[in-house]
Amino acid sequence: MKRIYLAVIFLIFTIAAAFFELYVVFNPANESIRLIEQATELCRNDQTSEAVEICHEVSDLWTKSNPTINMFIQHEKTVEISSDIKEMTFCLENGEEFDFLLTAEKLKEDLKTIMDNELPHISNIL
Repeated sequence: MKRIYLAVIFLIFTIAAAFFELYVVFNPANESIRLIEQATELCRNDQTSEAVEICHEVSDLWTKSNPTINMFIQHEKTVEISSDIKEMTFCLENGEEFDFLLTAEKLKEDLKTIMDNELPHISNIL
């Protein structure tokens, strides 16, 4: 009977860890995507200074959550996203709106890819 209790406790712990991991990855990614879309809209409306402030918010959010996210996903992806955020901010500060829009779209796709990779699918498990 002790083995069954131990197995149930281990199962509950594993499920809790999986949900924690999803929360840790999805929260900053969704918030970053929302802020990037907001900055893109401001850029299209020629409100560059507000868009730059939002880009700095994205950078701060990602810097704050990056150490925790690194525990769960590949380090290369987080480095790529960090450099894209810096490039996006740099492009906007230098008035390169077209490059900003391209980098913002690439960044949103990278964040969505990370979220998709973290969802449990049969192919991920087997």
